[in-house]
Amino acid sequence: MKETKNRNGFRRAALPVFAMLIVAILSLTTVTYAWFTTGRDASVDSFDLNIAAGGGLEISIDGKNWSSTLSADDIKNYYAPEGPGKDENTYAFFGGKGLLSPVSTDGAYDASLAMNFYSGVIENGLPGAKLKSASKAAGGYLKFDIYFRNGEAENLNVTLTGTNVGEPKKGNEAIEDQQGHLAARMAFVVAGSRNSLAAGNDLTANTTAGTAVIYEPNATSHTESGINDYKAGTKAASLDGKIESYYALVGVYSEGESISRFEEKDGVLKSVTTKGEEETYFTLESQTVTKVTVYIWVEGQDVDCTNYISSNSFSVALKFVATTPKG
Repeated sequence: MKETKNRNGFRRAALPVFAMLIVAILSLTTVTYAWFTTGRDASVDSFDLNIAAGGGLEISIDGKNWSSTLSADDIKNYYAPEGPGKDENTYAFFGGKGLLSPVSTDGAYDASLAMNFYSGVIENGLPGAKLKSASKAAGGYLKFDIYFRNGEAENLNVTLTGTNVGEPKKGNEAIEDQQGHLAARMAFVVAGSRNSLAAGNDLTANTTAGTAVIYEPNATSHTESGINDYKAGTKAASLDGKIESYYALVGVYSEGESISRFEEKDGVLKSVTTKGEEETYFTLESQTVTKVTVYIWVEGQDVDCTNYISSNSFSVALKFVATTPKG
């Protein structure tokens, strides 16, 4: 049962940026609603990322060497153990050994720009199951940086448009409840910028805590099991295939009494409305270089986050477009 919602709005400039992500995750068995069964992770078999830029927009992995393209190998080599950006966790994803565990966040990040992620445990694997506990997550998500250089005479808003999400397949048929991309989330945090197009990475760092806009590629497409979970948890008679918000974990919880996953609880669960295409995710000032931290994760509080979605593979093709602000 799927519905697709299209959003329209921004006037686009001819400055496209394309990103193709292909994620294959190993098969897990038996359905559990909401959070995966305790101890289960989604092991990433492969991760491919290719970015191309046009017009006055250029990209870089290190803020020094600029190009119109950026490949998975560029990112992998940068974060490799012997690379300048040495980071074992990021390198693991591009090396085919990363682990995606269900985590949850409302997009809030602290002054160090670290996004706050939490892990949850449910009381059972039945539709509408309640939350038993929540704790601070120790990884399970992908994080990497990209530098953007705007050589235009005006500011540019960066939006997403024309996203193409591939479905997992067994043989030639898509499997209804094994669509991992339906629980995917992405967020972009501006880490810093400088008012110069010259080579270098001496940016003025962003040290202000905030909340990133969360991109959900498939807010209006859901599996039958996800819809059943939502109905059971909210007592909703019908859903019409639309769930454009979720209750993100925003704190730890261990008070013993299980709580609903579909209601706000002060300091624990917070309602979050995600964004789709044609929204502004960050702005590039004229004649500047901007560093953006990209987060990608599987949202544990998404109704489609079941053991089923950790089977087979999914692919996401992102298309970033720089638009001229209206007015």
